[in-house]
Amino acid sequence: MSSRTLISATCLRASYRTIGAALILIVLLQPLRLATARAQQPAAPPQRDGPVQVEGGRIYKPGEFRAEDIEPSKVAPMPKGWAAYNNTAYKIDFGQGVAVGPYVIQFSVASASDRKVFHNLRVLQAEWDKVDEKYSWQDRTILAPDEQAPNFATKTIRANAEELGGFVVALLVEPQPAITAEADISVEIVAPSGRAVGNKDLAYDIKITNLGPQDAAEILLNGSGFSSDQFVSATPPERGNGRCKQDGSNFGCKLDKLEKGASALFRLVLNPREEPRLRYPEEGEVFVVLAWVNTFASIDPNLENNNARHDLRVYPDPNLAPKVKLTAPAEGALFVAPANIKLTAEASDPDGMLSKVEFFDGETLIGAGVQAGKNLYSFDWTNVPPGQRFLTVVATDNGGRSDHDMISVTVNGALSVRIGEPRPNAVLQLTSRYGEKHEIVYGTLNLDAMAFVGENGRSIKEVVFVLSSGGLPYDGVDWRKEIAKPAGVDKATRETRYVVTVSNLKPLSYVLTVTTTDTEGIMTVSSPVRFRVNLAPLVRLRPEMNTTTTYTMPADVTFRAEVFDGLDARTHRPEGGKVDFYADGKLIGSAPIDGFMRLSSFQWLNAPAGSYTITAVATDRDGIASEPSEPLHITIRKEQ
Repeated sequence: MSSRTLISATCLRASYRTIGAALILIVLLQPLRLATARAQQPAAPPQRDGPVQVEGGRIYKPGEFRAEDIEPSKVAPMPKGWAAYNNTAYKIDFGQGVAVGPYVIQFSVASASDRKVFHNLRVLQAEWDKVDEKYSWQDRTILAPDEQAPNFATKTIRANAEELGGFVVALLVEPQPAITAEADISVEIVAPSGRAVGNKDLAYDIKITNLGPQDAAEILLNGSGFSSDQFVSATPPERGNGRCKQDGSNFGCKLDKLEKGASALFRLVLNPREEPRLRYPEEGEVFVVLAWVNTFASIDPNLENNNARHDLRVYPDPNLAPKVKLTAPAEGALFVAPANIKLTAEASDPDGMLSKVEFFDGETLIGAGVQAGKNLYSFDWTNVPPGQRFLTVVATDNGGRSDHDMISVTVNGALSVRIGEPRPNAVLQLTSRYGEKHEIVYGTLNLDAMAFVGENGRSIKEVVFVLSSGGLPYDGVDWRKEIAKPAGVDKATRETRYVVTVSNLKPLSYVLTVTTTDTEGIMTVSSPVRFRVNLAPLVRLRPEMNTTTTYTMPADVTFRAEVFDGLDARTHRPEGGKVDFYADGKLIGSAPIDGFMRLSSFQWLNAPAGSYTITAVATDRDGIASEPSEPLHITIRKEQ
């Protein structure tokens, strides 16, 4: 039994940790950049014990390696028989950076001059136990025969970790008792009987059995296979001090004791919710539930029965969902506080009748819709205070099914703001060229943006320009915020002019908004201005021919041109464009651009005898033409 197992008797496995939601939030604020992480302090020998280097992982936002001393007891009690070496723990992170493991973390223990002491050292990590809602220390040390095992010559110890956080170098001060009890633990999923349909609760019994030969202690049950919104509840058995917690699309349960020959039933209730506008297929859809069990205080001689899976076919809900659409106000509409906003929606039910139509501001119910015509519902929302409002309408039918629609609007404060530059739908041009090794070399494009702010009796605290390239975060969304500076007063309107310079724009479509804040913290947002940065295409003739190539008549000569249009191949493929091919400056033909391959092929049929200089010019779907390509030289001679 490993030392990790010995000191993790009260801990959940790392599989409980869920970082996806936090990561999605961070990525929304930063373009996605993936790389191999290697953050370390200077290469000079460390002057004291502690973490010195983090390797591995994937970096989403670069940051600086940091290690802060913390008191171990403030994180979690040390496991029995272990003491914090030098009574110090460490909080390790990348500062403002964002990265995802696994990592290898190197620690220096230069003070461990005694070989016996050194070999009794381990690296423990603080891990959150979601079931018991507390931190505990788990062993993460890399041990022999791994090549990164502790090295007494260099006084270094390394640890594996899925996440950064709290770590401590621990010294074994009391021998750990050997685990000798054996208990064969099995798990079985007992599924509900009958036909399963969407939106109806399904009650599963997760049966854990101790096949002996001895009692089992500290049993851990994990479950997954469903989405977080499909989880309803997990109920432990009354005996054995069972308890359960949900964690996103997983659940975890613990059972302190299970006698030999006994079984324990955990009740898991799930609901295979059917999207209102996306029904399950008539032939049904497979709904998967997984369960696996472990025991940390016993030796399980048979691991083959520690996992279970059940596939259940779920059919469409016979009650069709209603349909609803928020028709007013429009998405992104601006109002001035105190605002009176009329909300209207279209709602209907295809196989029954509606029981209610409700309007919400975020999660707060603001009122019930009043029928204003066939399938029309409205609500007058009065005296709305400043702020961004996420308006939702929910229609519920007489069978309990519902549908919703949502928009966002902004209620501004007393300040006024409008964007002067760039103009709506402006097109800015970015230059590029092929380098010496045919790499793409981009020019630099800066945007001088300007806005006008009217005070209307209020004092301005801050003016911020917000530039977004749009799209989803994993498609390379680019968000920038620039604090503007005043640049005089417009004599005609008495508005204050604010300016910023945004550098290094890419060839994308952008949305610019300006947010002002008065001294009371009330915000006012401008109407958005959309503009585009265009990149003229680049074209290069494929060097399939030598610099000078000779053909014999009759000759059909094929030319292939590579076309580059935009920085992001996923959103800037040159579909709809063409390439014109020239011989000695005279057009000999054109061919469309294959947007996927980024190629254009043209065959010059029955080319006449002579020596020619071949060039190509690409034109994108916006009608922007490239510079002529570098030439190719060919000779076509008469047949001897």
